Amino acid sequence: MRYQLLKNLENYKRGILRGLRGCLGFDFEKDIILFEVNGSFTLNSLLKQAAAAGVKPVNYQIAVITRPEAGYRRDEYTSFIIDKAGKFENKINHCGYSNNNFVSLNTFHRKSDIDDARKNALHTIIICQSRDLITAPCRNNPAPDLMQRFRLKNVNYYVKQYGGQKYVNSLDIIPGNSNGRAYEYKPGRGYSDEVNYTAFIDKSGYITSIRRADLKNRAAAITAAKKQAAYNATNNDAALAELKSQIENKKAAIIAELQAADNHEAINAIAKKLDFFRGLSDIYFQFELLQEKDNAKSLPSIEVFNKKAANIIESLNKI
Repeated sequence: MRYQLLKNLENYKRGILRGLRGCLGFDFEKDIILFEVNGSFTLNSLLKQAAAAGVKPVNYQIAVITRPEAGYRRDEYTSFIIDKAGKFENKINHCGYSNNNFVSLNTFHRKSDIDDARKNALHTIIICQSRDLITAPCRNNPAPDLMQRFRLKNVNYYVKQYGGQKYVNSLDIIPGNSNGRAYEYKPGRGYSDEVNYTAFIDKSGYITSIRRADLKNRAAAITAAKKQAAYNATNNDAALAELKSQIENKKAAIIAELQAADNHEAINAIAKKLDFFRGLSDIYFQFELLQEKDNAKSLPSIEVFNKKAANIIESLNKI
């Protein structure tokens, strides 16, 4: 079961297990403890589950890998840890080495981002391993931060068997703040189809793909912050009251149907309308959850609030 969970994670986010090994030192060939959480969570809830498995932060490396239900990171698993003191911590190496290859993890820039992530989580995987089994990241050849500027020392090419055309295989790059040691940067998992190294490093010395992703993430974060601020300024009491009224009307209609029912088929049909899955019970649950999130202003935007309200109305119309 646990290995299937890791396999699913790797299939969804290729290379993440190498990242966890190279950046946090996990050894997946030795004993590990895994559990997952669907939906939001708290630090205490994770610590409670960990304690039930005999895991204490002081003795175990604990990584939390989470994906949100909405927002610009909804397709990404982002990693942070629970430190020895039993607190969330985002200050981890997001770059490292695994079998002498660069590896990386998506991490949070700010600790406050962790709080937003846990409130809006869709799926979370927690990986625990005894600190005695953790392999320390390579100290003699530490991975550079790929966000910084580099100097290009050399371009390594490979030649295709047919045609004799040279293509970029890897770059030897030197961090701008280093003493001159070069690192090999491979642009892709295998060989590239680029003949010009400028596809991978720009004139300023930034790794092109990393730079673009960072700029995109920064722009998305600014947009998300604006949407969050606009949502925080709204008052949705009237909308929630109208929604609750429609739910109560549906309940009253079902009660009237129940009073008129005089055979098992009619009773059974009404029971299905009350079912937790796609029934009135589920609608009440979704409404209460929406009301709770709106009171806490934990939704990312007005659009998300409206969509969740529309989904409740759609469910009402189906029963």
